[in-house]
Amino acid sequence: MNCDCGEAFNEGDRFCEGCGKQLTLETPPPACPCGAGSAEIGRDGFCNRCGRRAKSSHPRDHAEIELSPSLAAVSDVGKRHARNEDDVALMVAGSTSVLIVSDGVSISFDPQQASRLAVRTVQESLASGDIDEAAVRIAILKAHHAIEQIRGDGETGAATVALAAVDESGQAVIGWIGDSRIYGVSDLGVRQLSRDHSWINEMVDQGTMSYETAAEDKARAHALSRWLGDQGDGSSPEPAVRSVMLRPRESILVCSDGLWNYAPLEADLELLIGTMEGSALELCRQLVSFANMQGGIDNVTAAFLKR
Repeated sequence: MNCDCGEAFNEGDRFCEGCGKQLTLETPPPACPCGAGSAEIGRDGFCNRCGRRAKSSHPRDHAEIELSPSLAAVSDVGKRHARNEDDVALMVAGSTSVLIVSDGVSISFDPQQASRLAVRTVQESLASGDIDEAAVRIAILKAHHAIEQIRGDGETGAATVALAAVDESGQAVIGWIGDSRIYGVSDLGVRQLSRDHSWINEMVDQGTMSYETAAEDKARAHALSRWLGDQGDGSSPEPAVRSVMLRPRESILVCSDGLWNYAPLEADLELLIGTMEGSALELCRQLVSFANMQGGIDNVTAAFLKR
């Protein structure tokens, strides 16, 4: 290193031997709130000194989208994860507003890429024409086949996805695979419009167990039964797609399980949203903040269409 006068100096020197100028070397900012430097941050993104998730400047750690005061989304890495494996997109196609949320399956290969690919593929597919049930089903299957190509060390990518396309009349086409959820929110309350693709629901649908009995199996109850990406047997998962006529002034919330795990029942979410007000963006911020205040154990994403 050289001083402004051209004289060479070594790290740790306080003064230049050529001109006598005091040398000040910038100290890099700490990588963790506890003061630890980057050398003390493990490959998993957590601090070896205090155990907390280190600071990151990755743009996906906290992302906000606002297309209008009535259409917005927020996605956040949460308190425990080293990176955000959720992704979200919003778009307006003619008179139709579209909300798309994807959650990468953490145990799969590169879930961050899988969730991003799911959202982008669905978005691109729906931008090309009228959005009806057939178009939504095709878009989700395109995302599935795209994610199947994410491979490394014998592993594959995987993600869930949920989307809602709502026109000006209140007619909605919704589609999903996995356990990212779609809710209707109105003065009449909160209703879950999607139904999780989970082990517990599969057992109930097959008549194998009652909901109460299946719920006692804590290890499997909420395990995914369908997802985007390799199913292990070469098959393609069947997306759930349906049309819904929304209630008067009924809004739409699409979210990852990082949010609804802290308010799993419709009544829980109804009480929570009943305490909130503001634009769609402000509501999303409050929902994400709620999840983080409860522990933020997972990435959390909320997309809201206010009607």
